[in-house]
Amino acid sequence: MIISGRVLSALFILISCVYIEVQCANATDKTSLNAALLTGYNPSVHPGSDYTTQLLNINVSFVLVSIKSFEEQTGELSIMGYFNIYWTDERLAWDPSSYSNINGTNTKQKEIWTPPFILADSSEDVSIIGDEDMPLSIYYTGVVLWSPPGTISSTCNADVTYYPFDLQTCLLRFMPWGYTTAEIQINAISSTLSLSIFSQNPTWELTSTKLETSQSPMLNFQMTISFKRRDTFFIVNLILPVVFMCFINMFAFQIPLETGDRLGFATTLLLTIAVFLSVVTDALPQSSTPSIPLLCYLLIIHILLSMMIVFCTIFGLRLYVRPSDEPVPKWVIKLTKFVHVITCNRKKISDKSDSKVSAVTNRDDGGKCDDQSIDTEDTGMTWMTVSNAFDKFFMLFFMMVAMICNLSFIFLLSSS
Repeated sequence: MIISGRVLSALFILISCVYIEVQCANATDKTSLNAALLTGYNPSVHPGSDYTTQLLNINVSFVLVSIKSFEEQTGELSIMGYFNIYWTDERLAWDPSSYSNINGTNTKQKEIWTPPFILADSSEDVSIIGDEDMPLSIYYTGVVLWSPPGTISSTCNADVTYYPFDLQTCLLRFMPWGYTTAEIQINAISSTLSLSIFSQNPTWELTSTKLETSQSPMLNFQMTISFKRRDTFFIVNLILPVVFMCFINMFAFQIPLETGDRLGFATTLLLTIAVFLSVVTDALPQSSTPSIPLLCYLLIIHILLSMMIVFCTIFGLRLYVRPSDEPVPKWVIKLTKFVHVITCNRKKISDKSDSKVSAVTNRDDGGKCDDQSIDTEDTGMTWMTVSNAFDKFFMLFFMMVAMICNLSFIFLLSSS
């Protein structure tokens, strides 16, 4: 019990002494320390005890807070975050016992040397990062910690080939302006950016980051940020409506010509797809580098298909309104019979006085067309029959073309 009491007493005395010493360190002591450190200090001269044999090691990391925006049209990336940069300046070292056991102090950026990093790919005026009144932390070993925050705006060429499923990769290069590899060396503390306090962007999803140093073409450290577009909004509001309109467009040939609405229906869909194309082009950069979005090609193809559907609708309408007593040329009759064959349609042509045509479409169990005979008499063929035959052919043809285009678009997107 006596030994335990002595031990406790010794610990109490030790803790009390430490507490008293810490309490004795006040603003006056820190003011004296700062004055002693900065007396005769030249902030224009970079640290180093031997410039001929030793390089100044600067250690860098970056904490990414958020991706503020990415403008595809202007190619500008804006991010928020702050650096953690530290190095050793022997001129700022001291003995803590001489200054009431003060282990660290603070000063302003303008009062000591800091590495003059600039953003080489800045989209704004080039300037040194930080601010002259930015506080820095100095430790008794001479280690200086500098954490300048801010919004960084950099140029970044947008690759919208697979819009709206595009993946963007932006490179931000920071150079110590005025210094070479013979004077300083930059070390990346981590191979990636810190995401400890990162907040998500509603439009862009961060996929990966990288932090590395480079010696070419100039000494610098590089931040690589990769992010992809959140595509759900564009799928629901852009891709699906275009696909639906494309297939609905084919059914224009099923609208009876007697109603007079077929041409108006086809023209309306043509204008609608053209509006969608203008919406997409307004949201994309006015450049052909590296390539035009595949979606633009798809919309252009759909516009061409819609134009052809309008043309075929007019063509079918012209056939339909021809006088019933006007004879059908033999080459048109042969072409119509050929259309009946390739569309698996067999027309039984009657030469009755009412000139009515009964259409019968038969298929066997194997999915092949029935070999029902076609009347070889040409007198029963009317222009109405020709128009109806071509309507079915056009619908099947354009539906196959649209399906091939849409599947090719999906395949190209999946391969990316």
